[in-house]
Amino acid sequence: MWEAQTENLGSIHTQLSHFSREMEVLRKNETQMLDMESIVRQIKNVFSETISKCDTAKNRISKLEDRSTEFTQTEKEIEKRVRQQKRTEYPTAM
Repeated sequence: MWEAQTENLGSIHTQLSHFSREMEVLRKNETQMLDMESIVRQIKNVFSETISKCDTAKNRISKLEDRSTEFTQTEKEIEKRVRQQKRTEYPTAM
């Protein structure tokens, strides 16, 4: 009977040892997962910032294109007025 109890205790001790090792592995895995989550969060933030900067750049470019179009239209209108003014000042003989 003593031998059976000793074996039983040895088996329990072995199981506890395995359980302790498994718990240690799980804790390490949990730490690694938390580290990975943090890295993924940082990467997402970098992408969000980059996308935001791209959107800002697109808006600025669009505004510059609009202004360029306005300047071109204004320039054409000025040229048209100058031509009309020249025609009225210096009419061509028919």
